[in-house]
Parts: sequence; C-alpha cells; structure tokens
Amino acid sequence: MELARQHGLQSRIPQLSISLPLYVRFILGLSLSMVILVADVLLLHPLSQPPANPFSAYADLLPGQMAVDLAARGFACREQNTGSTRYEQTRFSVFCTYRPPTGIFEDIAVMLSGDQAVTLVVFNVRDDRLVLGDLALLLGRPPIMAAGGDMMTFDWLDSEWSILANTRRGSFSYFMPLHRVTFIAA
Repeated sequence: MELARQHGLQSRIPQLSISLPLYVRFILGLSLSMVILVADVLLLHPLSQPPANPFSAYADLLPGQMAVDLAARGFACREQNTGSTRYEQTRFSVFCTYRPPTGIFEDIAVMLSGDQAVTLVVFNVRDDRLVLGDLALLLGRPPIMAAGGDMMTFDWLDSEWSILANTRRGSFSYFMPLHRVTFIAA
C-alpha cells in the first residue's frame, strides 16, 4: 500500500466499512453456526436406513420355534432339571450355549422345553455394539421400564413373546448400550 502511494498509484477499489449492532452480529453468527451444523449432519452423516435386524440370523431360535440341529450350528447343549413340586413331575429342559467368534453378540443361550420347543433365548451383546435406539427402531418405543441399581430393564410385550433389554447404565437415553436382550415365550 505504501509502495503504491510512493508511485502515485491509488487503489480504485472502494473500501466498505459497515458497522452492525452487536445483537445483529450475534444473530448472524448463530445463524451461520446452525447452517454449518445442519450441513454437517446432512452431508457427513447421510440419512440411512434403520439398522439391520441383528436377530434375523437367529429367527429360527426365537421362542415358539421347534429346535433345529443346534449342535450343527455350534451350540453346546446339556440337559438340566427345571425343578418339580409335589403337584407336578420333574421337568427337564435342554440348555444350549454358543459363542460366535465375530459379530454383535458375545454369546447366545437357548432353553428348550421337553418337547424341543424354544422357550427362552438370551443374547449377550459384545462391547456395547447395540444401543437401545437400535432396538427401538426395530420394535418400537419400549413401553415398560424398570430401574434397579445400575441396571435398567425395558420390556416389549408381544403376543408371541416378551423381549427384555438390560443395560448397565443408570440414566435413560436411546444411545445407552445394551448388555443383554432376552426373548421369553409368552
């Protein structure tokens, strides 16, 4: 600039100086921040489909189904006494467990009744890889919630089975990771 003045050259670009009130600058800054936030959400995190159903690979193990060849799927099974009273005979059930080497579930436990029908399935979630919101997208909003200590239980009641989801975190959020999901025959 100083060099231009020495040689007699003047800038022909007029300089515009606008002084805006503080509240207008604040509103403009806030509006720009909101535009950037919305653009980030839409561009960097595109709208996606709901998560794939993590239970679909195990649909044949849900309560009410007749047991398939669990040993062929890698389950280890043992028979156990489910108790008796003086009014009913001793009942035996088959309890099977499986530890998938990869995937969302750390282990899966299945209980079969005496007639080989599935009565209970427990999915223990690996490394917080399933959150309550994922289950809510698949099953709807959880209608029943019980809290005790550091555990919260959500119960989806259905005509075929009851679904319980347990978490280790104490405050409600759809982002809370699930520890266990249990399907119980109704």
